[in-house]
Parts: sequence; structure tokens; C-alpha cells
Amino acid sequence: MTVLRSINKLRTIFERKDWDLENPIYADKFEKYCSLFRILTDEEQDIIMILTENYLHCPSKNYFGILAQSFKLINTAKYESYNDIYILPLIDPHDKNKIKSSNTFSYAIAYEYVPALFNSDNARTHLIPKPNSLISKRDKRNKGLFIFVDDFIGTGDTASAAITNYRNFISVNSDSVIIIALVSLETGYNRIKNLVNDLYVPIIVNKGIADSSTFTDKSKTYSIMEKIESRLKDQQDYKINDYKFGYRRSEALVTMIRTPDNTFPVFWWSESASGEKWPSPFRRV
Repeated sequence: MTVLRSINKLRTIFERKDWDLENPIYADKFEKYCSLFRILTDEEQDIIMILTENYLHCPSKNYFGILAQSFKLINTAKYESYNDIYILPLIDPHDKNKIKSSNTFSYAIAYEYVPALFNSDNARTHLIPKPNSLISKRDKRNKGLFIFVDDFIGTGDTASAAITNYRNFISVNSDSVIIIALVSLETGYNRIKNLVNDLYVPIIVNKGIADSSTFTDKSKTYSIMEKIESRLKDQQDYKINDYKFGYRRSEALVTMIRTPDNTFPVFWWSESASGEKWPSPFRRV
């Protein structure tokens, strides 16, 4: 497949995914793809094209539509007796000082969605940006509904750490716990679904190669992807050997407001082995 043919096919993919080239955001991504194809072999271009066909880009303007889908899944009658509802970001306690994407819509959940779905005349809503701030109030609480929120669940590491921290330091026996996320890898979803009372995620995504029926020769596909990734250089905060096929080999094809490191690094890495900028269409920074 020549570069010109790849670019023409890419244009068709953009149209099918409603990635409007009149939008500066997608026009920039299209140019990055074009630059990427110029340094890839025909086989490599073909694989990137197939992965792009399955790529989920969820910009901030889509968040609240998907969030509404999440809340439609909740069995509110199950929780109508709870007088205190706590909205918390789904964060690893070790990341408590980092700005997390889950904070971007916690306010809307606390002050728009929860009052609309639960009996706001009786229920008190508490927005808790830092979960561990509740540790000192543990003995004073009774029957709280905890709603942990995030935009994306990858391996489930962060969610598992957050819930473990909650169980160890915050919870009381009368609590119930819900996780609401917009998008999750299936592997992460399956890992954490039994850790809480309910898990609500309207969009579940699969691994880009392992779960794809398009790639009939998976071994060859992985080999070609390894060749692509061998052209990436260690960055200040990321070593390529730690992110082959995405964090913990997640093989994600997802970009939210920011691209999670679970996504194949070819789509978000910043430097090539030659020291030049890597033309990634969904860079994290």
C-alpha cells in the first residue's frame, strides 16, 4: 500500500468516524497520520490503518452524553434509602496530588445527575475531591452511598487501589459502593466488577490485536508492531520497554480528554529513536 493510497483510505476512515477534517483538532491528527505513514512500511501502514478503524476518540464534548447513558443504567430504587451520597474521583491514593480527569465531571454528577435521579429532598450530596479526607469522619457516618467516578478504566489497577484504600480506611459496614465510568477495557471491567456493589460502564472496549478478528495471523501482527515500537525512544517519564503494546500490554485504542498510557504507544509517544519528534496523532502532552 503506497503512502498516497494509505492517505486516501485514511480520509475515508475519518469520514466514517465523523472525524471532521474541517475541525482543527482532526485536521491536525490527519496531518500527523500522514507524517507517520511516510516513515512506515506498507505492512506497518496497513496495521495502523486497521487499528485506527477501531480507535475510540472520546473528546470532552462527548462526556456528558455518555455520562447520561451511565446513569440510565443505575437501579435508583435500590439506593433510595441512603441519606448521604458521596461523589469521589476513582484515584489511586498515591496519585492524590495529581490532577485527574475524573475531576472534570464530578461536579456535574454531584449537582446535576444525582439530584435528578435520587430523592434530593432527603439525600445529602457530598462532593469529595480527596477521598482520604473522610478518614477522620469514619466513626460519625452511617449508611453512605459512595459513587466513584472516572472517564476511563484500563487494567483496573487504579480502580482496585482506590477501592482497597476505601475499604481499609473509609468504609463502614452500612455503606454501598458504585463505580461509574464512561469507557473501560473489558479486562479492567472484569477485574473490578466484583469489588463493588455495582459497576456502570456504557462503553466496553477490547484489545486492539488480541481481540480483533481482522488480524488472522496474530503472531505476525505482534512482530510488526514490535518493529514499529523499536523506533521509539525512552522519554523522561516513560521507558518504551514498560509500555510495549500499552501499559501492561493493554492494547487499548482509546483517547479520552487525554490518551491513557494503556493505548499502543505508536499513537501517543513523543520521540523516535533517532531523536526526532514521533508524529503521534493522539499525543498525551
